[in-house]
Amino acid sequence: MHRLQQRLLVNGRVPDDVRLVSITVDPAHDTPAVLAEYARRFQADARLWHFLTGPEGAIGALSADTFHVNTTANLIEHSTKFVLVDRKARIRGYYESLDASTLDQLIEDIGPLRKEIF
Repeated sequence: MHRLQQRLLVNGRVPDDVRLVSITVDPAHDTPAVLAEYARRFQADARLWHFLTGPEGAIGALSADTFHVNTTANLIEHSTKFVLVDRKARIRGYYESLDASTLDQLIEDIGPLRKEIF
């Protein structure tokens, strides 16, 4: 995510139509304070990159039912996938974060979405 953030920032300017969101899979441990420390450690720009937490059941449902990254019942695991979501909350792509070449594809796929008018 840090590499993605660096690619999206242009001369320190935050794009007004792109946001990065990290959602904890361990809400019992990842309090807002813990997430804030994580954000500091990875130099997250708070104008662009947001860290979210919530009830475990809601996170599990979001992960499995909305993003389709953890489909094992009652098991919430850290996913290595980036999920590209458009302005209408539609999933437009999945990208393996451990493969550096997919970062180029993700950046390329963001371009046309930024031009879509809703």
